[in-house]
Amino acid sequence: MKDHEWGRTAVAYYDWVNCGEAYWDENYPAFKVERAASFGANVLMLSMQIGGYSVYPSKWAATVPRLGYDMLAKFRELTHQRDMRLVVYWLGTTPGAALQLELHPDWQQRDEENKPIGCMCYVSPYGRHTLGQVKEILAGYDVDGVYFDQMPVGCFCSFCQAKFKVMFNRDLMELVGAVRADGGGGFSHLEAEDYGEAALSGGSQIRQFNQANTDWWIGSVRSIIDQTRPKTIYQQGKLFGPDLARYADQVDAVLPEVLWWSVGGDLDRLALSRWICKAYSAGKPVYDEAKYDDTNIDRRCLEEVKLLLGHGLTCDGQPLLREARVADLAPRRLDDLQQYMGQLRALVEHRAKSEPIITGSLLHSQAVEMKHDREMGPSISGACRILRENQILMELITEGDLSITMTEQRPLIVVPEYGSMGTKVEHRLVDYIGAGGNAVVVLGDFDHGSAINIQQRPLMKMLGMRYLGLGGTRSVGGCPSLRSVGPIPSWSKRYLNYGQITDAAPLTENIDQTNFTFLTPYLEAQYNDACRVLVNALDFDHEKANAQHFNRRAFWPGDVICPIAVAYEGSGRVVFISTSAFDMEFRRRAVEMDTLLARAMRWAAGKGQEIEMIQGPATIRIAGYVNEKEREYTILLANLATNDLKEGAIRQVHASGEIVLRIAARFPVQTATAFIGGRCVVEPSGEGVTLRVPLVRFLEGIVLK
Repeated sequence: MKDHEWGRTAVAYYDWVNCGEAYWDENYPAFKVERAASFGANVLMLSMQIGGYSVYPSKWAATVPRLGYDMLAKFRELTHQRDMRLVVYWLGTTPGAALQLELHPDWQQRDEENKPIGCMCYVSPYGRHTLGQVKEILAGYDVDGVYFDQMPVGCFCSFCQAKFKVMFNRDLMELVGAVRADGGGGFSHLEAEDYGEAALSGGSQIRQFNQANTDWWIGSVRSIIDQTRPKTIYQQGKLFGPDLARYADQVDAVLPEVLWWSVGGDLDRLALSRWICKAYSAGKPVYDEAKYDDTNIDRRCLEEVKLLLGHGLTCDGQPLLREARVADLAPRRLDDLQQYMGQLRALVEHRAKSEPIITGSLLHSQAVEMKHDREMGPSISGACRILRENQILMELITEGDLSITMTEQRPLIVVPEYGSMGTKVEHRLVDYIGAGGNAVVVLGDFDHGSAINIQQRPLMKMLGMRYLGLGGTRSVGGCPSLRSVGPIPSWSKRYLNYGQITDAAPLTENIDQTNFTFLTPYLEAQYNDACRVLVNALDFDHEKANAQHFNRRAFWPGDVICPIAVAYEGSGRVVFISTSAFDMEFRRRAVEMDTLLARAMRWAAGKGQEIEMIQGPATIRIAGYVNEKEREYTILLANLATNDLKEGAIRQVHASGEIVLRIAARFPVQTATAFIGGRCVVEPSGEGVTLRVPLVRFLEGIVLK
């Protein structure tokens, strides 16, 4: 693969020819390039279609009516003059390919009821038609990249049915009927919001079919680029999550198009999705898109756009502004957005020259991902939120990334799903701890049957676990039985389990002796004397079975059963929690555990954080970078103090108030420059410096030298 370092500094503007714009005017490309440049963009992404017509002389599609010049050549000339990159793209939607749809209606995707879907199908001749245009442009124009906005590679059109028959000697429609008869779900074409793969219970052959089509498409684009213009980069939309590992050597950048509304309005889950894409694509640039137009869902607001683009920088995303032409773009607001985008570009350029500062590495489990229908899972989502709410600078790593060599640069591994960890990965984790690494390990989601021999696993041997049984898994006779083995009844929402935080300062200071309730099962076990107990499971006080259900913490807990959280210190530090402590189903009742989890991460990490927030709200999210050659820090602060996404949009972001950071600087620091708010103060403090920022609205970026 070639060097595509310019992707690390990319600030992209995504555009197309809008209805009513005078594209036939030879000054039109200059207007478009000027608009992109005004937003600080150094990458212009431009559609090669106007309703399926071509914007350059093509043998594959008719040129758009009234166009008397080569629009693509003109755009290439003008972007080169401004030192901008030009990425050309194709839409698989039916409006984008309206001409092909009119000429070839059988190229359109269809669902299992033969109803048309709003995309063309790459399995039909439309796929080769598009690839022909790709090769044609790469052979004749010096473009910097190609991008595909959709990945429509599987449906029920006649071409898919014929190909499926050849591959499996089976009728596609009969398979769907059989799956539905068994209670299976519906089928959809490949979409990022569906986490990169069709969802059909029992439909493994359909998944294989989609996978084969995706392999063919990505492999074909890669081959055309390598054979025709190898310096061109390949950006692909609708690739997401662990699927990216399969294509990490073929794509150069990804635009997953998972947006805040497709993750429930949770910006921490949005950040997690970006990190998952980054990890499985081997660190390729991931574009963080904000839609600022009046054609998508509800009308987007400037406040939302500024927050999303700024927040994206804190999870290592590349800003991408989608075609700004919303109705509320009065001159003042247009100037505001243009200034903001220019500030983001300056910060992206500083970030690209630096290395990230990481305290906690969150370990992702691909097995758990599949178990939770490819929706990231509650444990890793909860762990990500706790890390970010406590301003612990984090990254996400895959199980393949974990190694003994990480101890120097990565002081802490957070394992949210130990119960599903494979043996080889666990051996690497134990080797990492033995070499001085530290870990916070949470049991997470686990299979009851596989838990029987868990005491024989390498980490449990290190902790000296003596397995007793499964706790808190059945409600018997109206009262919890913490020593019975069995599934929690689906109808049961009663408080099944009780815990108590012990006196284990400093980890439990000011929260010790707190009782709490939780629903998730746990492992009943004892550990060796080197393990310090942080939390105990409590029995049920049968003498108070008839007590009123209010104030359960005061009346129901009884004697200690066993530890459910312990701390161990050997060559490295370990905190082990034998339940799904990161899962919101646990945390919504055991509220004090959030404090304990955050303290456990800081204690396990050992040394103090290089960048630490000592004053500020939990809505702040931090990313830090250091450039030792130029002796500077870049610190990014995003503020997620939004309203409740009223009317489907973020319409207000509240200012944070003063934020104080302590930086244990590696080199002398004397000056601080705030790129957005313009105000900050740096003061000497012990062996480092203290940084005071009066407030953050959407984002603040500070460079310390």
